[in-house]
Amino acid sequence: MIAVAGVASATVSPVLTFDFPTPHEYVPGGSITFDVLLTGAQDLSAYYVELVLDVDVGTVGNGADAWFEIPSAPDSASNYVFFDDNDLFLPLAGTLGTSLVLSIGDDIWPTSVTTAEGVNDLIATVTVRTAASMTGPLYIAIDGETLEMDNSSSDPIPEFAELQTAVTAVGPTEFTEVPEPASAFLLAFGVASLARRKQLHRTRT
Repeated sequence: MIAVAGVASATVSPVLTFDFPTPHEYVPGGSITFDVLLTGAQDLSAYYVELVLDVDVGTVGNGADAWFEIPSAPDSASNYVFFDDNDLFLPLAGTLGTSLVLSIGDDIWPTSVTTAEGVNDLIATVTVRTAASMTGPLYIAIDGETLEMDNSSSDPIPEFAELQTAVTAVGPTEFTEVPEPASAFLLAFGVASLARRKQLHRTRT
């Protein structure tokens, strides 16, 4: 897990946690699935989160080398932050290029909740899919500048400024490419065969 939090204080601090799989790797043609979790957010009435997907090589977007799969709406058993998803929206932004944004937002104005671990801490379960053509690292981050978490008075929740600063400071998480098991085996087999041929050649000469 990767946690992003404000400075600890006597009160509960809001914490964003990315439940990434470890190690941070992907297989071309495969996917990366993770939860975006929020705990310790007091008097939360609305949130807006932008997840950013970047690549060094290739392009991102539907039909490209990597893309966000639109998350399914959470059900009542999923520990969703607001317990229902009546106003949930999940649009994608951006065109084919090296950066793609998934926007996630919801509100329950004029009521509010305090989010607690294992009770109502889930913002979304997100999947990044890759094409077989994907090469090089990919990066997943939250855009701290566009992050919003408001209370029932439409003001930022307690300690939001610290949370936003921490999110910005952490930056993206890098996922590195690993070959498919079959490809790795063939590569190892090829190297071993080449070494064997060289050995036989030396023996004959």
